[in-house]
Amino acid sequence: MTSCVIPCLDLRQIAESGQCFRMTPLAAGTLTGHGDCGYRIISRGRVLRIWQRGLELSFDCGEEDMGFWLTYFDVDTDYQAVIDSVAPEDSYLAAAAAAGKGIRILRQDPWEMIITFVISQQKTIPKI
Repeated sequence: MTSCVIPCLDLRQIAESGQCFRMTPLAAGTLTGHGDCGYRIISRGRVLRIWQRGLELSFDCGEEDMGFWLTYFDVDTDYQAVIDSVAPEDSYLAAAAAAGKGIRILRQDPWEMIITFVISQQKTIPKI
């Protein structure tokens, strides 16, 4: 298990954003001692169990997959700098940046993303 702090990353906001359909909430019993929320994520044949408590994230995956998951969560992009670049006088954009501060653009497999998008056209996000 690897733990780290990644600024501007909120698992719950990402899961509820609708951009990924393969984030399954972990049962409450599996969160004990790990974090406030947790998810199982599948991508490119890899499985990650991840928990978040405050700003700290705990990754449960093979050491050889850690780089893949850090890329998946786009950790090399400075999201705080993007948020800070919003002009304060643009109240609409400033409010949007503040509301979605924890959402990152996931680096998903294009094929998986296309298939889940096509399937989602027949359902609403809560049903997905």
